[in-house]
Amino acid sequence: MSSRIVLLLFLGLVAALTLLSCNKAAEKQSEAESVESSGHLSKSLPVYKRNFSVEDARAMPGAILKFLARGEDTGGLYALFEAKALPGFEPPPHIHTYEDETYYILAGEVWFKVGEEEFTAKKGEFIFLPRNVKHEFKIMSEMLHVHVGLYPAGLDQYFIDLTVPVTSFEIPPLATEPPPPEVMERMMKLNEQYGIMH
Repeated sequence: MSSRIVLLLFLGLVAALTLLSCNKAAEKQSEAESVESSGHLSKSLPVYKRNFSVEDARAMPGAILKFLARGEDTGGLYALFEAKALPGFEPPPHIHTYEDETYYILAGEVWFKVGEEEFTAKKGEFIFLPRNVKHEFKIMSEMLHVHVGLYPAGLDQYFIDLTVPVTSFEIPPLATEPPPPEVMERMMKLNEQYGIMH
């Protein structure tokens, strides 16, 4: 085989490898764009640290919430808050159509019904509640202390809209009377806005 043929074969091999490399790079770029368009981040978020500050806390009758990560902190990927709640605070059975929820129990005991499954969770246990599945819970202890995760974020703003700023970390007492009609109407509008179905 002449040196000219060897050179042509070598150049052909280099061209093929270059083309293959370009194709793989294009595939990776396409995959990255697909991930970005699907709502996942293609770049890192800035690091932040949040202390327990009363400025990050909000309350409603029977519960206080401390926001650890808001959607604006995470690029909308998730939100996380710490909650302390009293028995009687529980909402009626409902469905979240936009997000999954997680609960990590820090103190207390809570009964869940998720779809047709019923169970009790206590300190140190973790619960995953998938979207589009009806669920309810009942606090079985004097107080429930829990981390609540929302994936993706969005419902954190719902809780902001339903609560008021606080000046201390004390849990406000439960309401002794039903909410007035205008409050109920506002809650129904918020439920519709945030994809909560009863």
